[in-house]
Amino acid sequence: MLVCHDLKREIEPVSPPLANSLRVIPVLFFVAVAGCAFFTAYFVIQKGAAQRAKMAQERVLAEEKKKTAQVQMKQKALEEDVNKAESMIAWVKGSDVIQPLAMTINKSIDPHQATINRLKLKRAEKNPWQIQMEIKFNGSDPSILEETLLNLEAARYKKFTPRRTYDEEGLNFSATLVKQP
Repeated sequence: MLVCHDLKREIEPVSPPLANSLRVIPVLFFVAVAGCAFFTAYFVIQKGAAQRAKMAQERVLAEEKKKTAQVQMKQKALEEDVNKAESMIAWVKGSDVIQPLAMTINKSIDPHQATINRLKLKRAEKNPWQIQMEIKFNGSDPSILEETLLNLEAARYKKFTPRRTYDEEGLNFSATLVKQP
């Protein structure tokens, strides 16, 4: 048997061998590959932690938005209550003018002669010192109305544009009243 090794001829080197300082390059290459693998793993772990922290922060933000919405709803309800209370106070203050007038009219009627079916006292927004009065008596006796008008004059109310009508249900009277100083 023939051995092939013996047939090889020696090849002369084409370039001189590398310097000893350049042998560090392959070592640095593998260190760089290991560093890349380490940092890739580190950044993947940090990315997962950041995503979990982001989701936790979004949950906290959603809870805070719910709480804020609830507080705003409570505040709106309180503001509505305050507005109702202010309108009630305004109504009561507005009735200070009308209440004595209604009591004067009520006291002027003898319940044995007639009753009031309807009494409407309305103040106009443009002229709050004027009171529109509409009254409907159950009876048709004009003396009842005259007694009421005398009591209004005694309470220093002046009437403008009075209207008196009779119908089958009774006596109707309407006028604009102004309190005299």
